[in-house]
Amino acid sequence: MLWWTLKQTGGDPVDWPGGAALAASAHRTAAIYALMAESQRRITAALDAARIPAVWIKGAALAPTVYPEPSLRPMHDLDLLVPIQQRHPALKAIENLGYTYSQDGYFRNRNVDARFLQRIASHHDNLVGGRASPVIIELHFRLLSHGNDVLLPVDRLAWFRDQTEPFTLDGCASCMGLAPEAHLLYLAAHSVLQHCEDHLLGDLDLFWLLSRRAIDWPKAIRQAVCLGWTAPVARALERAVALFGCAVPETVFVELRDRRPAHEDPRLIQNRRPPGAACQTARRIMSQLTWIEKVRYLGHSLTPSARYMRWRYDVPPAQPIWPLYLYRWFDQGRQLAQAVARATTQRQSIHDADAHSEAPRLTRSVLECGSPLPLSKSCHHRAPNTERTFSTD
Repeated sequence: MLWWTLKQTGGDPVDWPGGAALAASAHRTAAIYALMAESQRRITAALDAARIPAVWIKGAALAPTVYPEPSLRPMHDLDLLVPIQQRHPALKAIENLGYTYSQDGYFRNRNVDARFLQRIASHHDNLVGGRASPVIIELHFRLLSHGNDVLLPVDRLAWFRDQTEPFTLDGCASCMGLAPEAHLLYLAAHSVLQHCEDHLLGDLDLFWLLSRRAIDWPKAIRQAVCLGWTAPVARALERAVALFGCAVPETVFVELRDRRPAHEDPRLIQNRRPPGAACQTARRIMSQLTWIEKVRYLGHSLTPSARYMRWRYDVPPAQPIWPLYLYRWFDQGRQLAQAVARATTQRQSIHDADAHSEAPRLTRSVLECGSPLPLSKSCHHRAPNTERTFSTD
């Protein structure tokens, strides 16, 4: 991107200090994008043949649609979303192209059964393959990781799958991506909630989306209110204005503030690690496992690989990692205690409400969901654990 920006000034960036390194980086990014685009075309064709609706998200959809040149968007992997009911047929279709399931360095034993890995995945499956250099595919069946059952339940995820539009890849392959409003909301949640605002590439994606596409602001605000994401969306837009000078109407910030729903958890911004968020994810995963798999899962959660620990806690190569295991165990114990205390308090509140309310069923819905609507129609929210983690952190 810096190489392209310098070229727009009319000079030759090679003549600038560090210009040769910039040129090499730009060429490398373009080559990687070419490999990614070729994989994207093959996967799109395979899923279309299997009649599996796939929606490309993040760079896979934004590079060819909003960036000045597709190769300007650095690509580390390809992200796509499929219905959770068709997750396994989609996996099979992609594996038939030569991709294999990846554990991404989490486990000490490299020969981990792929079926076990699929069961413990929190929101996407990792696959690696391609005709040339390995390409990483993140096959999403949910959009967000930790706390996804309350932050973005499956029934609310359907709205995103309905908000799609076609785009062409290199002028030939026809793909589906999120509509601008849906992509805006997802980018905001992904950057602010999942990456704790430490995701400059996501900020850049949002900048180009706002710069190149017309946003239906009433529609975006209405859905942010429904999801209980008004504060994260406002924060992401504030960052886009501060970092890149994006033109966002002031009325958008006013409405996001004034229409903030009562069920929105303020800890989405104030405290991104609420009591019990990680334990909830672990409980959902373990409910799908056999007893032997539960033991394996707990063992790997307590003692992941050294490679993962260095990545997870940003440990320099020369620094020992064993103290971080002690910290990890303390943190996991603390979270478990918080989850138990929260569940106990919630049960007691429901019991007290049932004893004093004339409409105990409605009261139970309010306490459990944070909304006066019936359980099946309300927006369920608690803040997610947005630190870098693998399911149980």
